[in-house]
Amino acid sequence: MRGLDFFQKVNQDIDTSTATGGVYSIIAFVVGFILFWNELKDYRTDQMIYKMRVQQLEVESVKANIDLHIYGSPCTLLALDLQDEVGNHTLDYTDTIKKIRVLKDGTELESGFGDGNPNYRGSSQEIDEAIDAVNNEEGCRINGYINLKKVPGNFHISYHAKMDVMNRIASTKPDTYSKINLNYKINHLGFGENTNHMATIFKIMGRTLFQETNTNDYPHDDTKYINPGKNDYDNYLKILPCRYDSNKLHMSVSRYKYAMYSTHTPKSSTEIPTIFFRYEISPINVYYSTKSKSFYHFLVQIFAIVGGIFAVMGIFNSLTTGVISKISKNH
Repeated sequence: MRGLDFFQKVNQDIDTSTATGGVYSIIAFVVGFILFWNELKDYRTDQMIYKMRVQQLEVESVKANIDLHIYGSPCTLLALDLQDEVGNHTLDYTDTIKKIRVLKDGTELESGFGDGNPNYRGSSQEIDEAIDAVNNEEGCRINGYINLKKVPGNFHISYHAKMDVMNRIASTKPDTYSKINLNYKINHLGFGENTNHMATIFKIMGRTLFQETNTNDYPHDDTKYINPGKNDYDNYLKILPCRYDSNKLHMSVSRYKYAMYSTHTPKSSTEIPTIFFRYEISPINVYYSTKSKSFYHFLVQIFAIVGGIFAVMGIFNSLTTGVISKISKNH
């Protein structure tokens, strides 16, 4: 059995401690601690995995959260319309949308025109108030949510539901009519449930799952679209369904990323502009998940660090000691 001993003992009376060895020992300890700490952090940080699949959307509709500020038109003239490729077309959708008057100085008024008056629509009072609102440079904030079908379609801001009022203004007050435009700002545009609070649930070593995937669900928030005169605005949206799974917490959440390309087309002062948001939901679904690292892999790395440091430092120590010995002998 003695012949199989790989750990042969060296008599302590022939050991020699040197200052050079002490320096390399300190260096070995510092480097080893740094490598160990980095390896520990890496072990405790889950690995991000993502897969892409072509799959039908499981839900029947996607929630679109919108908050738009229209600068050049008052609320009494505007309507949010819904349309899809199946043939559905809804004018002046108001079930989950509210229109907020915005005065020239930025003051917001929750109440709309003609509230509680069933004879208001199409009346001379509505037309007179619309003319005054345009001349006073009133704007409109359109805020709320709509449920988009899985088929491609669009939602748009238009005057289609108030064409009778628009025609009356055009014929009686052409100067006022020429002032009407659809310059606007996107305060907020996002899809799916508002999941900001979920970011705190997916904590991974001080970083969130969403931050690790560089997720920006609202890339066009606070973007203004302002051009001289009347313009048609076309926004083309590609909506990408994403699913995030946390293996640690045994839970998941669905979110939606989107990309948008915008164009504008100038119109004459007598034409009627529109803001279109044309959407298509991608058949490709992205799945994000996390994977924990094996403890055995962590142990192997630690042993490799310890063995590697002592081997390398031993070589450097031997070389340094040999050089110093030769220099001493020459002198």
